[in-house]
Amino acid sequence: MRVRGSTDSTTSWTEQAEPTEQDEEAALQAELRRAKKKLQKQQQLQDWLREKENRALAAQQSEEEERRAAQLEEYEKEQKRRGYVRKQKEKLTGYKVMIKQEANQIQELVDLGIDPTSLF
Repeated sequence: MRVRGSTDSTTSWTEQAEPTEQDEEAALQAELRRAKKKLQKQQQLQDWLREKENRALAAQQSEEEERRAAQLEEYEKEQKRRGYVRKQKEKLTGYKVMIKQEANQIQELVDLGIDPTSLF
């Protein structure tokens, strides 16, 4: 009776033959194809990384330009606001001066003995 997995025979069905030049050539060609494929993948990876870096750099530059544009816009708004405030202050100062002049003129009329309400 034979047990599974045991090898009773002493002869092997396949004998290892020495590799011929054609076998060696085929092995070298296969190794060369694998090396070329690996090199191509490595090149693709480097290209992809370079593109990724360029995209990141472009995004960073875009953000910087947007930030500068926002800063410039804010500066222009502030300058416009300050101009408006300055004009309003000049206007208010002008009104104050005009009111003081009118008050002085009314006081002069009162000092002369003229009733200012009778002029209107």
